[in-house]
Amino acid sequence: MDLLGDRLIVGSYEVLEEFDVSDPSHLLRSGWDQTRTYAMGAGAGVNGAGDSLYVVADWEGIAIYEAQPDPGGDIEIHPTRLDFGTVTAARDSIVEVRNSGAGPLTVSFVTSPSGISVAPTAFTVAAGDTQEVVVTATPTERVRGEIRYFSDDPDL
Repeated sequence: MDLLGDRLIVGSYEVLEEFDVSDPSHLLRSGWDQTRTYAMGAGAGVNGAGDSLYVVADWEGIAIYEAQPDPGGDIEIHPTRLDFGTVTAARDSIVEVRNSGAGPLTVSFVTSPSGISVAPTAFTVAAGDTQEVVVTATPTERVRGEIRYFSDDPDL
């Protein structure tokens, strides 16, 4: 990892991430990119034209990336798996939909399997913010399936 002004650059597996650390109590992932190399190490610097450059390297090579603004949100769902166990009465669980991008993230609709309901089913999350979603299981046969969030995340 490397620090360039108020930006922390981190290489992790096949992802290069940039975090805004200007407010240490509220770290914000301000950008990321998939890397061609296994990002074992990361560095940052500025070229002669004043452009921020990020470098990642592994045992097979080195790659250089130029920092560019992220055009929109990056959706993150936590937790990624729910297990309600045996449901004898309606039971709720909270899922957090996080936007780790630099722009707003709009979830236009959410689908869920029969026996599971979700609220809200459409919302917008500001950059760096989180929307709580209530997932409710009702008594029914065994339910197995996916909850899908349809968004305008340009990285998907």
